Amino acid sequence: MNDDISDAVKYGDFEVFSGDNYEALLPELKLEGFDSDFDNFLSEMVVSDFDITLTQQAFADLKKSDDPGLPAPETPTSTRFAKLSDDEIKGFQELTQSKATKQSTKWGLKILTDWHIETFGVPLDLAEICEEDLAKKLSRFYCEAKPQNPKKEHTSEYHKNTMKAIRAAINRHLSDIGRNIDIVNDKAFKTANKSLTGLMKHRMVTGTSRPTTHKEIIHKSDLQKISAYLESAYSSPVNLRLAMWYIIAIHFVSRGLEFHHQLRVDSFDSKLTKKAPYMLV
Repeated sequence: MNDDISDAVKYGDFEVFSGDNYEALLPELKLEGFDSDFDNFLSEMVVSDFDITLTQQAFADLKKSDDPGLPAPETPTSTRFAKLSDDEIKGFQELTQSKATKQSTKWGLKILTDWHIETFGVPLDLAEICEEDLAKKLSRFYCEAKPQNPKKEHTSEYHKNTMKAIRAAINRHLSDIGRNIDIVNDKAFKTANKSLTGLMKHRMVTGTSRPTTHKEIIHKSDLQKISAYLESAYSSPVNLRLAMWYIIAIHFVSRGLEFHHQLRVDSFDSKLTKKAPYMLV
């Protein structure tokens, strides 16, 4: 008998009996004493239900096995990520605002609270009030807000920048307490902001608007002294940094001293080229 056929019969490789090889292999199988009915022979060679049962039972036994040779998974003794409380997370969020900003927020919120108590007899609950009601009250508040001590402040009206600062303070407080409200840009507060803009224009037309007071300009003689001192920037890295700070502060800073405290020694980087040194910010 052909060796390939014997191997096929022995190991149950029935693929060789399919297709066109069926009739060709039949005579050789008969020579080995197999049943003449080859179809019955093939059916007997199919894997029995008993074999399948044994295979499934062996797999189940393997899953249930408590073989001591297989190491058990280790329970982690430490965690990778830190566990923080809500108060600690809130503390990080508060670090985004400077001490002066927090004080400004309390100041603006106090003005709104005082006005609401005087007008309605109760404090304003910004945590619960709806956007529509808040917009209506702000529209009225912007027009009625007055300094507490007009004589001390030498004016009976808030400056336009002060009114904007009060609005910004209220907006920050709403964000701090988790309200998803922006009283400066949201459409719901468009009417309230029109009231504020119209009030400032009215004061400008009537002459009651206080002019913005700027810092005194640097005298020409002082500018000459500064220029003479900074001429040594090319010979000293320290003076070069001072020169760059002066140029940036004079020409690019538009919000007073707010930018200056953010500058550090490493905010500038000096580079030397073949033509001349230059600074990077």
